[in-house]
Amino acid sequence: MLGAPIVFNTTPNSTKLKTYSTKPKLEPYWVTGFADAESTFSIRIRSGFPPSGRISNNESRLFGIRLHPIFSIELHIRDIDVLHKIKDFFKVGSVKERIRGGKSSAIYSVQSINDIVTVIIPHFIKYPLITQKQADFILFSSAVKLINNEEHLTEKGLKKILSIRASMNKGLSARLKELFPNIIGVKRPTISNQTIKSPFWLVGFVDGEGCFYIKITKLKKISLAFLLYQHSRDSYLFNIIKDYLDCGIIEKKLTRPDEITLVIYSLKDLVKKVLPFFEKYPLITQKQKDLNALKKVSSLMLNKEHLTEKGLKKILLIKELKKA
Repeated sequence: MLGAPIVFNTTPNSTKLKTYSTKPKLEPYWVTGFADAESTFSIRIRSGFPPSGRISNNESRLFGIRLHPIFSIELHIRDIDVLHKIKDFFKVGSVKERIRGGKSSAIYSVQSINDIVTVIIPHFIKYPLITQKQADFILFSSAVKLINNEEHLTEKGLKKILSIRASMNKGLSARLKELFPNIIGVKRPTISNQTIKSPFWLVGFVDGEGCFYIKITKLKKISLAFLLYQHSRDSYLFNIIKDYLDCGIIEKKLTRPDEITLVIYSLKDLVKKVLPFFEKYPLITQKQKDLNALKKVSSLMLNKEHLTEKGLKKILLIKELKKA
């Protein structure tokens, strides 16, 4: 069944030794919330035999198909420290820097099927995703189980994996569709009735998708906002977040029909509800700096200092430092 995550059996040989660190450990639900915002579960499929001619356990001998399950998170290079914290949390995977399209980024990835089976999948079963990404996770874990059981070495098993992959992310490549024209994607699991089980999930999600906004118009009018972005298919979840924070409105732009935004404009709600929440549960990415800037400006606005030339200069300086 594809309606629930797959449970894997692990052996004593796969048990990892415990290590102890003086670094503050990430909250498990923060990791899940951040993964809901930024991660990708993928089955990389390549056709053709490797140049060496050697075929690993992850590759089908029938069609020269190479299968690579990957869990990954890619961020701007400035947030590479966050990826190292996630790596320290899971104790598997690697962090690498790369330049793509002229932009520097860092990527944390786990490609070892043993690490995916014994570490990554169990984490997301215990601390489940609650965006529609959970559907990709369920499909991903189903495909990983087939590979782990070596069913991909048979034509039937390989086609099962291709059917799963066809319903994940961007589906099958043109080359794979040409090789396997009769593959039909499996039905994607339905994710509904989500609940926020921990405030740390929301902190992690905001660390990934949140934005703290300071706007100064030509008429010197100051406005603040907290925004969350997501695909429109998660509109139900955004209503849950809105109720959780007890404030905000959900917007949808005609120019971006597939995107929804949860926005909190009210200075009162920002000061009384949003800022206290993140004071109690701090962000850990560079967005904490943006939050600090919004907090400073909100304090000036509460004291009516934004109506003075001196106060306006302070706000302009805060905004410039926020960009730095």
